[in-house]
Order: sequence, then structure tokens, then C-alpha cells
Amino acid sequence: MHDWRLLTIFFDWKQGIVIIEVVEYKEVVELKASGVVELLVPRFREWGPNVFINEANISNKDQKGNSIMTIEMQTGDEIKITAEEFILPEGF
Repeated sequence: MHDWRLLTIFFDWKQGIVIIEVVEYKEVVELKASGVVELLVPRFREWGPNVFINEANISNKDQKGNSIMTIEMQTGDEIKITAEEFILPEGF
């Protein structure tokens, strides 16, 4: 996901679903999370303003069956989603 551009983050509170739209080589793709229990979206931009992703990863499931997706932005901020399931595009 390095250099993919972050467009939007949508959180359906009632359904516990997060949809993140990113641009991968001119194509808009979606990252989806279901069973979301936590969403952290800091925007301090300590490394300066930027809309691009530096790297992303997903942890192994914990004892409750949740994983954490961490998206490090090229601003230095880390977006974190704790959820039961992640649905990702090919190439993640």
C-alpha cells in the first residue's frame, strides 16, 4: 500500500463497518472492516501534510477474535482499526 492515496474513511456506527477508499495506481479501491470495536484516526501531521500511505499491516487475531489494522500515513500519523474481519483488495 506504499504510496496509495487515502481518500475517505466512512464509519457506519450502527453496523460496525468501516470503509476506507484509497487510490491505487489511478483506481479507487475499498478496504473494509466489519465487527469494528475501535477506530482511531489522528491527524497531527508531525512529518508535514500528506495524503499518501507509507505502510499498512494487520496483526494476528487476539483472544477476543479481533485483529488490528495499522495504516501509517506519510504524515507520521497511524490510523488503527480493531475489528473481527478485514476485506482487502488483491495486492494488500
